[in-house]
Amino acid sequence: MEDFATKISEISPTKAVLGGKWFVTRYWFIAGSDNNFYAEYEDGHIMGRVLIEAGKQDNKLNYRLIAYFEPGENDWVLKTGEDKFLGTPLELYEYSEELGQWIKKN
Repeated sequence: MEDFATKISEISPTKAVLGGKWFVTRYWFIAGSDNNFYAEYEDGHIMGRVLIEAGKQDNKLNYRLIAYFEPGENDWVLKTGEDKFLGTPLELYEYSEELGQWIKKN
């Protein structure tokens, strides 16, 4: 989670606005998958969500963007790619400033 969070600005298909910087606020891991997850992120002004496939090459983690979403009226709206895990159970993680770590919420 920490590695991906440091790379969100490179992975996001949109740029942060008003001189802001992207930061990850939530991870939604696909139940039963070792390498797919959704990440929600923001820059203090706008938000985004990506569906990612993680892998390892030459002992380094790499990430492939599968889908990109923007906030809609009631839920996330798919803008590019395919939401291959729509309806699949998810495991939520949020960052705790107090504890300095990602905490499983469900």
